[in-house]
Amino acid sequence: MVPKSNLNIATIGSDDDLTEYLDKPHYGELIFDKYRNIYYRFISVGDKNRVTNLIICDNNLKKIGETTLPTDYMSGAGFFLAKEGLFLRKCNIKDENKIVYTLFKLIKTT
Repeated sequence: MVPKSNLNIATIGSDDDLTEYLDKPHYGELIFDKYRNIYYRFISVGDKNRVTNLIICDNNLKKIGETTLPTDYMSGAGFFLAKEGLFLRKCNIKDENKIVYTLFKLIKTT
């Protein structure tokens, strides 16, 4: 959202407007993992060199971890949960007839 005081009708939809929008952090919805009793949340930052992190929270929504995803994974739009863990969809697959997922496993570090 653009604050009303900064609204310039002439720039709505322009490249500058889009760059300013994309440069702000974008948080995805909370994803509850019933198998591990935790939550995941995607956050994307940056415009051209977009970086996506996955935030991990306990069942009280306290942050317990965060990791940066490789750039060849979709954020927020390509995942599913299973007993094995969180499956993330890879992008930039050369064969347009394939959808490729990789299992994301939590590892406890000290």
